[in-house]
Amino acid sequence: MQTEAETPLDTASRKPNRSPRKATHRQQLLTIPQGTDLYGIPERSLMDLIARGLLPAVQFPGGRRLWIVRQDLEQLIQRSKEVRA
Repeated sequence: MQTEAETPLDTASRKPNRSPRKATHRQQLLTIPQGTDLYGIPERSLMDLIARGLLPAVQFPGGRRLWIVRQDLEQLIQRSKEVRA
């Protein structure tokens, strides 16, 4: 016997459980976790770089998620190499 909470109508109204997608090499905008996966930079470090104004981020109106332009992250990495060389 199904309870009210287990009716198909209730399960259909729930949002699907979405796991974060892996970034592709052609993708231009990356989420913070995707930047971490692709470049091995910890999420906290990426957030600190954004907060300090060293890495620009995109946040769409009404959205909560921050996006990083792949080219901006690659340029930051390149500049960091040049400073240490």
